[in-house]
Amino acid sequence: MPPKKALKLSDAKSSPEATALENINGKCFDDLAATMNVVLGNKSFGRTFKALAKDKGGIIEPLSESTFKPGEVVVGANLASINEAKLVLPGVPLQPTKIDKLRNHFFKDPARPDGVVVGYIGEDFPIVNQLGSWFCVSPIEMLHAFWAAVAQDIKDNKKAIIEEWALMARTTPVTFKRSPDADAFIYFNETLRWKTVTSSVTIAHSPFQRIFVIYNFKKRIETSSKETVTDVQVREMFKNVSYPDDSVMAEDKMSQYFFSQARGGSHPQSSALAACPNHHHLRPSS
Repeated sequence: MPPKKALKLSDAKSSPEATALENINGKCFDDLAATMNVVLGNKSFGRTFKALAKDKGGIIEPLSESTFKPGEVVVGANLASINEAKLVLPGVPLQPTKIDKLRNHFFKDPARPDGVVVGYIGEDFPIVNQLGSWFCVSPIEMLHAFWAAVAQDIKDNKKAIIEEWALMARTTPVTFKRSPDADAFIYFNETLRWKTVTSSVTIAHSPFQRIFVIYNFKKRIETSSKETVTDVQVREMFKNVSYPDDSVMAEDKMSQYFFSQARGGSHPQSSALAACPNHHHLRPSS
């Protein structure tokens, strides 16, 4: 018996369930369409505008027939030439709150989105004919956040800033990546998301590390003041740490219970220190 053909995600047949999944982002796409109507209604933005050369404000050679190379190449590009409504996996819901956080963190002021990748299948990439329909295979939320920020400043009639946004949109380095099939882009997109998460939280202390931050901080204060410091006092002192309220890590602040849990306190939730080797050496004396 011949071996079964390997299942391809892109071969999945349409069904009522699949159709429902593809329509799961209907409201987000309506809002996105409204955003792009605002952006493209401004004379500084257009689907068919060319990327700007270095002598016009570009930071890398722009996309052209001469600079494009099959396989993978990084060139300057016009972000408006990307179809922002095309998803690598349409059935995955977008989360507007995450897009808002990205916007507030990365695009308070005009800036270029980082790590934009446009994918294509096959040997040739018809640069001119596909303007406005390029397929973004990197996390699309970054572009959604970018355009939301642009649209808001257009609505607010910030003319000088709008021109800065237009410069960003037409001078962003974009990677053009070839793939043998659509499935490869699904795996690429998911891998990239995990890489992004990993890089963003590498330096921030993990909850396990913060246990020791709190313990050592508390002992340092008590040694200095020669007085017992309560959990409430430590928590008040940690208000001096500036957590980025508008960032993707905003929900990662220390809760009101974290301090007592971290030192093995009596809160009904499990003690964090109890999971540490030799944790009895770290617990404060009664």
